[in-house]
Amino acid sequence: MNTIKNITLAVFMLFALLQFVVNAQVDSNFNRGCRPNDQVCDRFNRNAFFQCRRGRFVRFRCPRDQVCINVNVNGRRRVRCVRRRL
Repeated sequence: MNTIKNITLAVFMLFALLQFVVNAQVDSNFNRGCRPNDQVCDRFNRNAFFQCRRGRFVRFRCPRDQVCINVNVNGRRRVRCVRRRL
């Protein structure tokens, strides 16, 4: 019984460490600042995107039944919310 508890704890700690690394990567990318009106899709939620406001990314949602796709327009990072394919 104690072995199962230790294995469960180790797996939980591994997932917590992986989430910490992912969060640190996202924070480091977003804390560098951004250019006005830069946009980028949320990597973890296809229904959301970030838009640059006052040098920081702010999260927004796509309309219902639509997903975000990244688009490059004249060298600027932009997004489009498009109808989800079934």
